[in-house]
Formats: sequence, structure tokens, C-alpha cells
Amino acid sequence: MLEASANLSYTSESYAMMIISNIEEKSKLDKEIKKTLTKILLPKKITQAHLRKYIRKALANRSWHLLTQLERSLLWLTSKIVSTIKSPTLGKTIQQILLKIELTTTKGKALYYGILILIKKTRKIEEIIQNQTHTLYIGLSYINNPPTYRIYG
Repeated sequence: MLEASANLSYTSESYAMMIISNIEEKSKLDKEIKKTLTKILLPKKITQAHLRKYIRKALANRSWHLLTQLERSLLWLTSKIVSTIKSPTLGKTIQQILLKIELTTTKGKALYYGILILIKKTRKIEEIIQNQTHTLYIGLSYINNPPTYRIYG
């Protein structure tokens, strides 16, 4: 009896380690996909006009309320005060906020899932960036599938 409980605890510990490793792999994959999406979707040089466009987009698709109050105020004040973002720290922070807004749009979600599926099919990121229409097609077909058929993703 004691031996069985010891064996059971061993399997639960190994299962917990497997879950933790999967979580770490998922977070690495998520960071890699978001870095790729930043290259694809966001402008290289962020200006006041870009910020105002993204604020309007966030208000239109209701992602404005998904942002924290700090993110909203930072985006709003930056769009009012700064003409072009020159600070690397501010630029990275604003890029993260803009990526959150982009990921709520259909195109952002489709590209996210398309990149995820193509990475799992062992394609290189350079191929994915060059062939955006195929990535968008894969992502849109994944989104349009019913949840029971979404087995790869």
C-alpha cells in the first residue's frame, strides 16, 4: 500500500514537471510569435499619426477597455506630446501596447494562429515573414473551423 502511494506521488511529480515544461515551451513560443508579429504588423518608426490611428482602432474594436489604465494613459499622452518616438524604452513599451491592440483584430488573430501552425509544421520564420498571404490564409481557415476541428494549434 505504501509502495503504491509512493509510486503515485512519483507519477504526479513527473506529470507536474511535464506541465511546467510545456508552460515554459508555450511561453517561449508565444514570445517568438509576438516578436514576429511585431516585425510584420507594426511600423518601424512610430509617429503621432500612427498612435492616433491605433487609438481610434482600439476604440472601434473595443480593445481600448482591455488595456490597463496605465497603458491607456501612456498611449494617450504619448500621442498628444511626442511627434516621433526616439527613446528605445518608450518605443518597446508602446510596441507592446500596439501589439495588444493588433491581436484583438481579425487580421492579428489570424496571423498569430497562422504563425503558430506554421512553426509547429517546422517552417522557418524567414519563410513565414516572406509569405504573409499564406500565413494569413492558414490562420483564417483555423479561426473559421469549429472548435472540435481545431486539432492542430
